[in-house]
Amino acid sequence: MNNKNNYKKNKNRILFFSFNYYPDQSAGAIRSELLIKKLNEIDKYAKIYIFCSRPIRYGPNNSHRYFKNKNHNSNIKIFRIWIPFLGQSPFKHSLSYSFFFIQALLFSFFVRPNIIFATSSKLLTAFLAAISSKFTGAKLYIDIRDTFSDNFLYFYRWKKRVLLVSLFLLIENFILRSSHSINIVSEGFKEAFFGCQQIIKERKIKVTNFTNGIDPNKVKMIKKSFTKNKKRNLDFYNIIYAGNIGEAQDIFSLINKLNQNKKILKNMIKDKIKIIIYGSGSQLVLLKELLEKDKVQKESLLSEVISYEGLISREETLLNFSNADCLLLNLGFYKSLSMVIPTKLFEYSATPLPIIFSASGFTKDFISDVDGTIYFDNFNPESFLKAINKSRNINVNVNKRNKFLEKFDSDLIYTKFAKHLLKR
Repeated sequence: MNNKNNYKKNKNRILFFSFNYYPDQSAGAIRSELLIKKLNEIDKYAKIYIFCSRPIRYGPNNSHRYFKNKNHNSNIKIFRIWIPFLGQSPFKHSLSYSFFFIQALLFSFFVRPNIIFATSSKLLTAFLAAISSKFTGAKLYIDIRDTFSDNFLYFYRWKKRVLLVSLFLLIENFILRSSHSINIVSEGFKEAFFGCQQIIKERKIKVTNFTNGIDPNKVKMIKKSFTKNKKRNLDFYNIIYAGNIGEAQDIFSLINKLNQNKKILKNMIKDKIKIIIYGSGSQLVLLKELLEKDKVQKESLLSEVISYEGLISREETLLNFSNADCLLLNLGFYKSLSMVIPTKLFEYSATPLPIIFSASGFTKDFISDVDGTIYFDNFNPESFLKAINKSRNINVNVNKRNKFLEKFDSDLIYTKFAKHLLKR
């Protein structure tokens, strides 16, 4: 009894930084939610303080359209920090983010944590956590989901960007030196982020690799939807793309290349191929403009092939897979994106459908190991059509897919991750 009381008295106070958090839709939001649940299961006495933004990832009009925010656990406190939606450009994103950074930093001083955790694709979330740990003396655990400096260098090509990249590298160095442990979501990041092996060795920083995965309950949901759905449209060969429509995915460039090749479009119309797109992001305006321009043309071909169906909830997205014949995954050809493991791949792999994809480097090799995946060259419409035609005749080995999903079972991954943070 005394041991139990002592444990309660010395309970952990965990400060959790995640810019996006459920009910927002992003890899970081999903990752944070699953890890929080495991931390609470393993240490039910721990106090967890989550600092996140209100859901505005896809603009103010979609902030509360599909989302409900309920939390009935008294040990988990969610602080949703208001930030303005100023637009989709990088500068406007950064300006909006500064509202989160300043408020979260000030509020964090009142929590008095002994553990600080940050899951970060935006460099500033990790930087925020590092500064907070310096002021509070808490052990810092960083979860790296992206290589921000590389992304900035390859996405934004204006001349003075090198000065900012140099600043970002200094910030990354500060984060590294402040960390007790750093987790990298993809092994592909090792080459990019960890050039400072000497610092890691000297400071005895533990480097882990707890990847993304898929919730077994979501796997069951997807499989069940395929069993139930008997009303799929057999008149067309439906290819679904579901996810972010941004610079990293670069779905606009793929569609734009198709639009420039009328011969390929005519072949796709003849073969009754439809590409259905769900989601939102920084390239959505460009995609809509392209489709609108096509509709007023004398020979409207692109709109016969491409259909944009808007932003839907994650649950609806998963259920809609059963309306498809094939799934599309696309990544831009930037060095930084050749190191990632796309979260969407796990959800796609829970289906019995072929997956056509475009990626490079480590990412291409990782996706290629999943049964039923077919590569195409993002800049080559002929290669894209060839991959589609190949997908119509491929037999997906569901047993191999299931083994892949078992390896990346999020329940197991986040249990190990939570135990690492709590030193269990």
